[in-house]
Amino acid sequence: MHANTFAILSSVLFLALSPCAARVVPPQPPRILPRDDAQSLLSTSATSLADKCTFTLLHKQLITAAKPKSASKGKINYIQIDSLEDHTNGLTIDVASSRPRAERNSYTKISAKQVLTIAGLLDDTSLTIHGTDGDDALIFESDGVSWATEGGSKRLRPDAWCNSGMWVESGRGSRERTMECAFPCARIEEDGEDEREELR
Repeated sequence: MHANTFAILSSVLFLALSPCAARVVPPQPPRILPRDDAQSLLSTSATSLADKCTFTLLHKQLITAAKPKSASKGKINYIQIDSLEDHTNGLTIDVASSRPRAERNSYTKISAKQVLTIAGLLDDTSLTIHGTDGDDALIFESDGVSWATEGGSKRLRPDAWCNSGMWVESGRGSRERTMECAFPCARIEEDGEDEREELR
């Protein structure tokens, strides 16, 4: 028994004194990163996206028993956007890094009164998204252009649209879908090149 105790203690001592190879990697500081020439998020030709910003939106909906005075009417909407591709200027805007660290992979609740605003896009524009109480539709607005997920397909509105995937039941009274959205983006002028370099 003493031999086993000695073997365990010597193993623990060896592990405690051996150099550790683990290290802490700091988070990536830039908010806007150069975009790789990877395939587009949207299943459409690159020429039709030349003057667009695109993003993938994850939409989660909780189905609850509607209370008589409840504004949600049984459907509560949550969304998540991690990045936004600016095809016009060849940039990827890391939306997730602008959130507090604890909320980077979290969904944000939206409703008619709760609006998600992605501020600080180039040329001081922003993208706002809000839901409709008790409905599936999401409403978007950016730089005077507004569109919705329901009835906002590319055929009906060629300048801004969202292609919505099918709802997938995810259990416990919730369901999810993925959307691929696009809206117009302005090209950065020559004097804006300094701003672009600064943001990298």
